[in-house]
Amino acid sequence: MSSSYPAASGISPLVSLRADLAGRSTTREDDDAIVVAALLRHAAAQPGTKASARSIAEARRIARRALTPAQLRQGPGFDEPRGGQRFRSIRTYADHMMHGQGRAFLASNMLESLARVIPDDSPERGLLLSQRAAASWYLGDNEIATERYRQVVRLGTKTRNAELIARGLHGAASVRLSAGNLPAAERLCRRALKFMAGVPRTAAHITLKLAIIKAVRGDFDTAVDYAWRACKLAKKFDTDRQVVLANLAQMLFDAGHPAASRAAAAHLLRQALPHSVLFGVISTYARASAAVGDADAVDWCAAQLLELSKPPSFAQHVADSLLECSFALEEIGRTGKANRLRRRAHAMAVHHGYHGIAYLAEHSTPRGKPRTPRRIPKTTRVIVSEVSALEPENEPLVEIHAG
Repeated sequence: MSSSYPAASGISPLVSLRADLAGRSTTREDDDAIVVAALLRHAAAQPGTKASARSIAEARRIARRALTPAQLRQGPGFDEPRGGQRFRSIRTYADHMMHGQGRAFLASNMLESLARVIPDDSPERGLLLSQRAAASWYLGDNEIATERYRQVVRLGTKTRNAELIARGLHGAASVRLSAGNLPAAERLCRRALKFMAGVPRTAAHITLKLAIIKAVRGDFDTAVDYAWRACKLAKKFDTDRQVVLANLAQMLFDAGHPAASRAAAAHLLRQALPHSVLFGVISTYARASAAVGDADAVDWCAAQLLELSKPPSFAQHVADSLLECSFALEEIGRTGKANRLRRRAHAMAVHHGYHGIAYLAEHSTPRGKPRTPRRIPKTTRVIVSEVSALEPENEPLVEIHAG
């Protein structure tokens, strides 16, 4: 992708929103977001003035009104709980627009405007830089993301701020992992582990990253162990715990424990989930349900996905989940419905340019039953038992597509 988009001072909020929408209609939340982005752009054009302060105050007011008390309390992703941060609610709102509403360009626009407003000596400066790096990575610009994460590490080293060092190293590991460089990602995560004291939220994500690396390598028992540790580290942060548990559910399925995987997914499906998490959880629940022979649950997943796919947002997540659910339907003998979901996934992926998903939808075959582990270590058995206890058996799920 072009490296020009992070320079939001040269791109209007409306242009950013159009990039997010790609021709789709706006929502009421989009209207609020465009106002916040415009106010921040106005503030960035004249930093330090009374007019700038008024614009920031109004942006903060709208952001706080749009967020729930829980979202305000949790703050932006990775931020440890702390008070006295003037721009925290706006940064939280930008994070919500990116990950909760799929408005990545507009959220990046907000963050870039904030970079021109937040004083150089502000304790939020490094936290904002980390968010801007994450936004660059989210939008596909790995070079800018890598450089910004380096800056976060340098700033953390200069100010002796262990949290910034850990966040910068973890972010750099995410970039390496997305590029397929597992050894470099693991080295960066292990360096970050040295700075985890007192930052449980960041520590949870570093530990989860190590779990993902182990899972990609096929070391599922170690992956499950790391993911369960991450889940405990994230226990005070609802959204983070949901992300960790969603990954753990998938790892348990891949490790050959579909009943525990299904229990974790069902536990999550009883909660309000961000859409970026929800689709993957439904996919896992569908595959795990097929593996244990619950055809009704697979049909339920298909119905939810078809309803959730009507609003044209999160197209990549939707297309991927439709494809995964088609595999689950195939497993239980619903061949006709499976083919319909696969065709829909292919059409959506082609339309939005997700060529990897389109290829899989056209050429891949159903993956069959999960592996059967030959030997289960005691640690894994304990985790499987604890995760299985999260969800009572035979308790029906409610309709979720309205949310």
